[in-house]
Amino acid sequence: MGKYEALTDKELLKELSVINKELIQRFGSFKEACRLAGVVYKSKNEKLYTNEDILEKMREIAGPRRQLSRVEYDEANCYPNSQTIIRRFGYFSRACELAGGRVSEEEIKE
Repeated sequence: MGKYEALTDKELLKELSVINKELIQRFGSFKEACRLAGVVYKSKNEKLYTNEDILEKMREIAGPRRQLSRVEYDEANCYPNSQTIIRRFGYFSRACELAGGRVSEEEIKE
């Protein structure tokens, strides 16, 4: 039987809280402790999106006019944000093309 198996859920959560505080104190953050331990940790803001998820969201925001700017996309407060799109596809305009649309004229001028 493992060290924690005999604990109730409430006791285990209390233990986790103590351990979490210690990890943050020693390693600076829970995420850093996980990285050093070889554990993949994703915060709630680090959701995984497939390329198709991103392109579908862009299509949804662009609507029937099939054009979109970074400003419009960011103003829609979507996840992932436009910076993630650029990291993934290289250029926002490239993602627009792959989504079957085009970047808006204001984006081209910038």
